[in-house]
Amino acid sequence: MPTSLRINPMFRLSMSSLELFHSNFLEWLFDLDHEAFLKCFGLTVSNSAAYTIEREYHLGTTKLATGKNKQWVTDIAVFENGNLILIIENKIKSTPSKGQLLNQSTFAGTAKKVLLSLFEYSGTLHGFIPVLYKNLIGEIRKNYALSNLYIKDYYDMLESLQDILDHDRLVIDWRGGYYTAHLSSTDLETCGIMDAFRKYQAASLADEFENRFIAKNTTGLPMTCEHSLNNKHACTTIAYELNSRLCVGVQIEYDQLRIFFEDKNKKFNISNVDTYWNNWFKPLTPLGKSTKKGGPHYCSYDMSKSLFIYRYVKLNDLFSSSPIKINDLCIYVQCILDKIINEYLRGTIFNVLK
Repeated sequence: MPTSLRINPMFRLSMSSLELFHSNFLEWLFDLDHEAFLKCFGLTVSNSAAYTIEREYHLGTTKLATGKNKQWVTDIAVFENGNLILIIENKIKSTPSKGQLLNQSTFAGTAKKVLLSLFEYSGTLHGFIPVLYKNLIGEIRKNYALSNLYIKDYYDMLESLQDILDHDRLVIDWRGGYYTAHLSSTDLETCGIMDAFRKYQAASLADEFENRFIAKNTTGLPMTCEHSLNNKHACTTIAYELNSRLCVGVQIEYDQLRIFFEDKNKKFNISNVDTYWNNWFKPLTPLGKSTKKGGPHYCSYDMSKSLFIYRYVKLNDLFSSSPIKINDLCIYVQCILDKIINEYLRGTIFNVLK
């Protein structure tokens, strides 16, 4: 990691809570100069006394399918004479959750909506304008006096961080269409951005799955796509909902490709499950792997609402290219999904669990 970042006091302070720190600093920039702040986000000021800011602003509430209420809160809201004119959703360490941008956009009305992020967001923006931190530092330099030592340290920190991202091999390869979520970067680890990059990788792969598989799903079966960070590993899951109890699909976590069954009743009892796995993993790896010795020929873990059972293959055993092309990974996932749906059409899976 460059010395300039390691010795920067702003960087040291930011390590305790990345998103909270940066949102707090943006609020301070607003208080310092309303006009300069709004210019950074493309807004002009007529009367600086008319503008106010609110952190963690409650936009509204929607009722989910589960019956629970979901509150939508944005990081920064700016008002002109009490009217909402700007919201900033700060995602330096994470990515928007499902429905977040859509619902915030609905509640924010005609206000300008900014998604501020360290990495480019690959999902649907729903009216949000993407602003990268590397663009923000240019606006700060243009609209604020760097003679203020706090602003200069903040600017220097972001510039040094961006320099690391621009030259990191993992980031460069991922942006170039290669899968790097099973590799590590010393620089990203040291500057505390490795987890943020992993979340971005999981989310962008999920967006790729959404566009390739769910958007083109003509099977009549519902499909789901999720992403998460599991034990510091990027994890992306695509699945068919076979019935109210059972899901089956593919999960990419770290260096593994998994074919899984998820049973919401936690009583997994498909007697011929080995046959499915053997067929779906062909021809490259006929059986798939399990960490179990002397027990069932699959791995499993008990989640809060379901039982997750899978076999896996190492990505490096599937693909000879290094790094792996994301397109090749998606083609292989598509092949497995096609085999699963063909099994469904033959009527051999769906009648097993009710």
